[in-house]
Amino acid sequence: DKKEFVVFIIGASVNRPQELILGLFSKARRERLWSLSQMPEMIQELYRNPASGFLHAESFVDFPGFLLGRPTLMVQYWQSKEHLVEYSRAKDNHHYPAWLAFNKAARQLNDDGAF
Repeated sequence: DKKEFVVFIIGASVNRPQELILGLFSKARRERLWSLSQMPEMIQELYRNPASGFLHAESFVDFPGFLLGRPTLMVQYWQSKEHLVEYSRAKDNHHYPAWLAFNKAARQLNDDGAF
């Protein structure tokens, strides 16, 4: 009996680390850093709620390398595409405000990448 599931891959890179270090105090940078810092809480929120359809996540981070432009990566496993989309759009969880802040900062900053 085979069960289907969805694999969601998300990652980020710092393309100009010197600007990240020098620009930590701009409002857009604080918003971007805040949004990225929310990922651990989002994952904990998902693990606490089995009905979300979230199954598991694995992170691949080379912290010194991340500051030199090497990407960080997370692989998430979900029961279905519908579960993933529902969580991403729900306004009453940690993802939504972090997503808004990340996109707002992305429009102002052009030095990091997300995929």
